[in-house]
Amino acid sequence: MRSKFILPEEEIRALAEVHLHPPAVVPDGTDLSGEGLRPALFSQAMEERLVAFFENDLPEAWDRAEPVAIGSWGRGELCPRSDLDLLFVGDQDAAGQVTAAAQVRGIKIRSRVPEDPSDWTKGVEVFDVLSLLDARPLTERAKLRIEDRTLAFQKRLRPIRAQALSGIKKEKQQRALRYDSIEGFLEPNIKYGPGGLRDLQQAISIRRLYPEKFTDATHAAEVYSYFKKLFLLLRQRLHLAQGAGDLVSAYEQRPLSDWLGFEHPREFMRELQKGL
Repeated sequence: MRSKFILPEEEIRALAEVHLHPPAVVPDGTDLSGEGLRPALFSQAMEERLVAFFENDLPEAWDRAEPVAIGSWGRGELCPRSDLDLLFVGDQDAAGQVTAAAQVRGIKIRSRVPEDPSDWTKGVEVFDVLSLLDARPLTERAKLRIEDRTLAFQKRLRPIRAQALSGIKKEKQQRALRYDSIEGFLEPNIKYGPGGLRDLQQAISIRRLYPEKFTDATHAAEVYSYFKKLFLLLRQRLHLAQGAGDLVSAYEQRPLSDWLGFEHPREFMRELQKGL
């Protein structure tokens, strides 16, 4: 878990006051559309503040660096303590200026520059290749660049599908060993624990890698989407608590239950465990 907010704490809490709200109806899975679950509002507000900093303080370097958001940033799923992953596909010197300015501001970016400008998948681990499934350009120049590389990426993706599947399986087994305990059941980790956000995202990635094998999975996709929204909303709220991180601790279960509108924490945890 990141120990610091992705923006100064006072900014994060001010944004949360405006953009982070519980659903109007208690989430019990009745409406799988999840219209009342809107973590994207808070994520978008944080992203806009981040981008505004770079555009206002060093617009030329930001433009020349051609930033592409990947990871949770690329998916539009930022939480207050998320990792900030960027792929700089433009000028390397400009990318260094952006990274340095972020460090001065206290914004910790995890960034890389493609080893091969014509093929962003070369020289990276399989999980970095998978992250390109949700890569999202943050400037117009980056948008043009990513459109040029789409075909090359698609050609590279199919041959590595088996490797990606193997990597996902291995990483999942490692997490299962770490979190497979009664403590992990009573106080689940909303991101890394069994059935959490990491498992959901990997399942979604597998479906995108093998679309021909999931032609009749509409209901499953709706269920995954619903619980992903719920878990993201919970994670955003947890990140605002002191020291809670991604763990739905016994201490945090009642505040979360009350915030979502459940009559008793037991009902909240039943719904949470149902999703996990």
